[in-house]
Amino acid sequence: MNDYHKKFNDREYEILMASIGCATMSLRQMNEGEELNIYTSEDVCKKLGVSETLLSRYRNERQLSYSKVGDKYFYTDEDIENFIENTSSKRLID
Repeated sequence: MNDYHKKFNDREYEILMASIGCATMSLRQMNEGEELNIYTSEDVCKKLGVSETLLSRYRNERQLSYSKVGDKYFYTDEDIENFIENTSSKRLID
């Protein structure tokens, strides 16, 4: 049986937080210093006014880009904006 819920000791926690800090700095540099907002699935559901089921369908149909860490999904402003733009364009064509 896998132990997915591990308790960190202080040193492991410090290493994890330092890694997260480095990753955040790298992402900001890649985005040329722009603020990078990251949203959870719950945030995106509220923002788009959709259910978790519909959000899942958008992901599965590759209509909405995302990043996944473990079993959690994360979205950026760009992911959401592209989705809205593509959905709006599709409605105009149909």
